[in-house]
Amino acid sequence: METCIIATSLCDNKKKFRLDLQNLLPTFKKAYPGNTVVMVKSLIADDEEPEYYFLREFIELRTLRTLPAYRTMMISVTICEDDQFIFKKCLTNSIERTKKNLLAGKSIENEQISLLFSDCVEHNPGDIDRFANVIGSIQTSFLDKLNVSFRDLFVNSVKLSQSHELSSRLMAMTGYIIKQSGGQMIAPVRAAQAIGDSSRLGPIVFATPELGRWSTVGGLGVMVDELSIGLVDLGQEVIVISPYYERNRKGQTGYLAQDPAGIHYKDNIRVEIGPGFTLGVHEGNVSGVKVVFLHNGDVFPCPYPDAQPTYIV
Repeated sequence: METCIIATSLCDNKKKFRLDLQNLLPTFKKAYPGNTVVMVKSLIADDEEPEYYFLREFIELRTLRTLPAYRTMMISVTICEDDQFIFKKCLTNSIERTKKNLLAGKSIENEQISLLFSDCVEHNPGDIDRFANVIGSIQTSFLDKLNVSFRDLFVNSVKLSQSHELSSRLMAMTGYIIKQSGGQMIAPVRAAQAIGDSSRLGPIVFATPELGRWSTVGGLGVMVDELSIGLVDLGQEVIVISPYYERNRKGQTGYLAQDPAGIHYKDNIRVEIGPGFTLGVHEGNVSGVKVVFLHNGDVFPCPYPDAQPTYIV
């Protein structure tokens, strides 16, 4: 099957336009699979070499074209026979285009590799094995050779990165692969890990007067405690800074030293506010959350030392 695309400029100056073939997609999809190869060739410029694209890739490409004044462009789009040589050449061309656009920071949304990736997330989220095979193959045969990560592929996919539903689905799928990997850093796991890393916000720091079992008085301590652990479970790095009071709500002193979490004194810091204060720094890790307690009995005698009971609650 051969399709001819004709564009004519009736303007007296050079014009740029996008070749948008979206309306042809339903027709072609009924007749041909997405990995069908098409040969694209100019019917006017005989000296131009033909280009090879995957059918869906070409239709969704919406390439920018230029026509001189009062000129016509005629392009032939021919369905290629099932030929392994042509298929390999098409795949090589597709990879080179993706590589060029990826390194230039341009969108690769409509490149074949990106389409394979996004199709798994959009249309087959339950087929984790297929998704793992796809991202593993892309990682070993493409990304490893470019020395770039799957994060770059995800960030440059507008469809996935800007859709809350699809990006959440992607994080769930990659999270499942990482969880089931058993620590093996094979290609699908490395790809999934890179995507997971792209969702990290960097260190999230909470500064709170109440925290968990150490100094909770009202609801704030519980909220910060549970929120920080929840964020760690989602892959974020979380640090919580809180006072190490001279006396906790039960009137106990030295309660951190008796805590099973293993929170230890590290060093002193000097804070130059007003007359200046020296604070002892105690650090530990609780459920993946880095906790930092600051101690000075005069500054932090107990939670809310000057507040009325109703305010404290």
